Amino acid sequence: AGQALPGGATCRAQVRYRPTLDQAATASLVVGATPGGSVAIPVTGDALTAARLTSLTTSDSFGGVVVNTSSPAHRFIIQNDGEQSSGVLGVSKSGTNQAEFVIVPVAGSDCQGATLGQQGTCNVEVRFAPMAPGSQRMASVAVTGMPGGTHTITLTGDALTPGDLTIEQPTGGATLDFGARDLGTGATSPTQTIRVRNLGGIATGALVTAITGGGSASYATALDGCTGNPLGAGGACDIQLRFNPAAIGAQPATVTIRDN
Repeated sequence: AGQALPGGATCRAQVRYRPTLDQAATASLVVGATPGGSVAIPVTGDALTAARLTSLTTSDSFGGVVVNTSSPAHRFIIQNDGEQSSGVLGVSKSGTNQAEFVIVPVAGSDCQGATLGQQGTCNVEVRFAPMAPGSQRMASVAVTGMPGGTHTITLTGDALTPGDLTIEQPTGGATLDFGARDLGTGATSPTQTIRVRNLGGIATGALVTAITGGGSASYATALDGCTGNPLGAGGACDIQLRFNPAAIGAQPATVTIRDN
């Protein structure tokens, strides 16, 4: 521009394309002089939307998981919504409980180290493996590319204690004393109750009860609300016993309640 061009000589003009709208654009580069006339050179370009990482998932709950066990892996799909390819992706964790949320490699489609073209996808998998009991464990997993930005998913879960049976009644040592009863009269004692409670954060399996020991034949179950039933978190069940001595002397026995 601004220079005279001798006969037979050439000059060069350079054009940059810097789109401001997401659409195709056309224009003409016109070079003219007097004398000399003018020449028009058509130029075209297509504006591409920038790489942008996104996902249908922004938060996910793993629910309750027993301490020192692991949940199944949850898979999150990350997509590049832009027309421009992303940079190389990295996957990271953050948050107070991040050590309890474990990123699992995904063979063939892992986001870590991937580059996504237009509408391309990759996967992130996470397991929840709590190490101490507590509700609302929380962390975040982030997938980042330059270009592409960052997509963050908030992760939550509850760390539960396993089923934990305790004798709530009688208190202070779980001993029942039926006192003395006459042998051979057929008269049984009044009932006494054993109450069992699950102090754990999840249900037990089906309970099994047994009366064992040298005097076990002297005791009978009047009511059994425990045997064969699971006991939910915080739940309780009762067993009622009667005493009718089968022999002279002390009749020691033990009642055992266990998770099957």
